[in-house]
Amino acid sequence: MAPIARTKQVAGNKPEIDDDGMPIDQWENEGGRVHAQAGIGRVGVGSNLRTWGKRCDRAAGRTLGTSIVLPPEKQNRIIFLLNQLITETFDLCGQIKQASWNVRDPQFQNLHEQFDDLAVQLEKYSNLIAERATVLGATVCITSEASRLTESTPDVKGGMQHVATLAMRFSALVSTTRSAIDASTELGDAVSADLLTEISHGLVKSLRFLEACLQA
Repeated sequence: MAPIARTKQVAGNKPEIDDDGMPIDQWENEGGRVHAQAGIGRVGVGSNLRTWGKRCDRAAGRTLGTSIVLPPEKQNRIIFLLNQLITETFDLCGQIKQASWNVRDPQFQNLHEQFDDLAVQLEKYSNLIAERATVLGATVCITSEASRLTESTPDVKGGMQHVATLAMRFSALVSTTRSAIDASTELGDAVSADLLTEISHGLVKSLRFLEACLQA
């Protein structure tokens, strides 16, 4: 599968258009979140986020020297958001690799290669987010228990079962990423918001690919 890329066609205040001619935001609103509710599973009162906060609060508070001009409270909040997204992006990358290893299907070779391509893209996104976090002076902290994505089950074997499961996870990550975009914008960090917007569009491309596989 070719690397997932985003095509922009911007004219004045017109919406950004994807390769198929549909406004990207329109697609996300109409179809990109169709699986989101099913894909988010491990958030609850006092569970993983709180545990993660206890484990990483010291690391998140140890900011390195930086010339970025943001109020400390806002900077720490953005660092928290970025660490959260790194955790979930890595989580999904691991789930994709698990699917690639465990798929049992006549289309094994094709799916194996496509899953690996998706995992490579997610690793790139993780690196970009981590680089932004360190620019802000963060100590990057990842604990898998903090991920809000539903865990994969080892009993899934069929190729299309894996595809459907991953589509739900991608939709969930799109949703949380866009929430982080909104939060970054409100906190006045336009650079992080722009970076996450680019990543969000890449995630949407991946989700569309998976959903197209299900419809084939």
